[in-house]
Amino acid sequence: MIQPNFLRTAVAHAALLALCSTALAQTSAAPDPADAPAAAPSLRQVDVVDSTAGAAATPARRAQSSSRLGLSVLETPRSVSVIDNALMEQQMATTERDVLRNASGVSMRSEYYGSYSQFSIRGLWANNTFNFLRDGAKFVHLLDPPLFNIERVEVIKGPAALEFGQVAPGGLVNYVSKRPQAEALRTIKIGAGSHGWSSAEFDLTGPLNADGTLRYRLDGGASRGGSFVDGNTPRKQGIAGSLEWQITPDTLWRAQAETQSIDGTSTSGLAVPDPKNPRSADVLPVGAFYGEPWLKTDGHLRFYSTELQHRLTDQLEA
Repeated sequence: MIQPNFLRTAVAHAALLALCSTALAQTSAAPDPADAPAAAPSLRQVDVVDSTAGAAATPARRAQSSSRLGLSVLETPRSVSVIDNALMEQQMATTERDVLRNASGVSMRSEYYGSYSQFSIRGLWANNTFNFLRDGAKFVHLLDPPLFNIERVEVIKGPAALEFGQVAPGGLVNYVSKRPQAEALRTIKIGAGSHGWSSAEFDLTGPLNADGTLRYRLDGGASRGGSFVDGNTPRKQGIAGSLEWQITPDTLWRAQAETQSIDGTSTSGLAVPDPKNPRSADVLPVGAFYGEPWLKTDGHLRFYSTELQHRLTDQLEA
């Protein structure tokens, strides 16, 4: 005779097996297509290929004075900053100080009566006689170069400047002149600003013959005013011209002439009533002139250069 407890246990086991069979059947059933995850979208392959082999860097990004090989700043194994004409135009730079503030490690030391500025590179004074170049050659920096004829400014930082001979080791500055272009260009700019400042510039370039082997560039500018000091109205004016002759596909001759003048009243700054208290000058009018009216700044800059280039091979140029 089957005991009641055993009977109840058998019935419970049978019910449990039935439930497990039902769950297994439901699990084994085919999934609903609507519940299946959507297929991931396929993207076509995109290949990006770039090469600079055999191609020189664009003129605005060449480090001419540092590498002498037409390399870009990235390819030059030295610390070089390049400020091109496009940046100077965007910032409306009118002085050398406006340009060199874009180079890290360069700071202004002083200004000599409005005729030229002195700078430090990496904390060391950039000597105005030895640490400035024009188109890769030494020139005496006693008058700010005319920006209307400057294509870009290169700043070489650190001991690499010693490659150019007797220089202060902080670095040097190279001003690269504008060159004649094969396509005709006519530009006129007129500007005005505070303290009575006004300026006008022109830039003309293009070919002189049908095949474009003879090219010219003529540019100039003049400015007046811009000083907050009473009675001081500085004036700058200059003109520059250059000529290029492509004698052969591998030989190029270039000549350039430039002249600039500046005149104004020398301003020595504000006097300090109490030398022990620099703030004592705050009571003086900012625009007051404390110099001598007869002490004038009259500077003239004349720059001439000629260059003959010949490509011997694809990798060698003299």
